[in-house]
This record gives sequence, structure tokens and C-alpha cells, in this order.
Amino acid sequence: MVVRRVSDGSAEMLRYFADHGAWLAVRDRKAFSTGTTVHVNGATEDLTLGDDAADALWVENKPASRV
Repeated sequence: MVVRRVSDGSAEMLRYFADHGAWLAVRDRKAFSTGTTVHVNGATEDLTLGDDAADALWVENKPASRV
């Protein structure tokens, strides 16, 4: 997926996503959980986003070959 937009409700959250890139793949999202694990293109480790951070993203589905 590619991140197309980030909610501007928090300047700190905008900076966070700007530092972590735009291409990502969802690795894990469990029912009744408070986190979504994603892999950001170029990162060496997966990243777990809390619900507030995940809800702030607008994404577009793109081929996984980029991540």
C-alpha cells in the first residue's frame, strides 16, 4: 500500500509518518487488538501502529512488489 494522506490532527504524528516513508505492507492485524503491524519499505524491522496512528492514514492499495 502507499500512504496517500495523513490526518493533520497532530503535528507530531505527521512528522512520525514523514520519517517512516510512504510504502508499507500490513503484516498483522488481530481482532480485538490495539495495534496493526506494518512493514515500511526500506526498514529493517516491522513497526506496530496504535489505533490512533493507523486511523490517521489514508492508503491506496498498490502491488506488494514495492514493499
